[in-house]
Amino acid sequence: AFLYYVLFCLVVGGCSLLLRRADPRSKYGGLLQGVLAGWFGGCAFFLKVLIQFVREDAWGSFWLYFFGVLSVAYMAFAVYCVSLALRRHEAVYIVPIYEGVLIINGAVNGYLVLRDYEGDVGWRVIFYCTSVLIILLGLYLIVWWPTHLLGDGEERVKWLDQLMGLDGHVAMPIGAA
Repeated sequence: AFLYYVLFCLVVGGCSLLLRRADPRSKYGGLLQGVLAGWFGGCAFFLKVLIQFVREDAWGSFWLYFFGVLSVAYMAFAVYCVSLALRRHEAVYIVPIYEGVLIINGAVNGYLVLRDYEGDVGWRVIFYCTSVLIILLGLYLIVWWPTHLLGDGEERVKWLDQLMGLDGHVAMPIGAA
């Protein structure tokens, strides 16, 4: 858990520091805003702790209310960060970054803090880590799409629309003419 808290402080501190230097309207600024929002939104373990206190019927416990306030504060801050980012950037840019980082944070804190991996065999841990890396690759492509290698993303969307018959034309099966 200590490792996760150090990682949490590094991500939040790093994003905050870099946001002060970056133009919030730039692609890089949008990435930082999305990461910050997703990182706070992915702190689901506070909510899991809160639910556990409710299940144990611990309504008189200080910790129930402490984690309740903490959960609401984190989620409210995440929504605030997303709303600021959406004022400056397209939703198709910010929302995938937010959701991807939220899922990554949930996976990391589930693995490090909640010990979701206990009892898993080696290949399941490898798949778990691989899925996190795939999400990171997707986030990388959203932010830094290599147009010099893959062309404009719009070209690929038009090609896929044409292939699936979504461009208004009926797609012909291969070999049919």
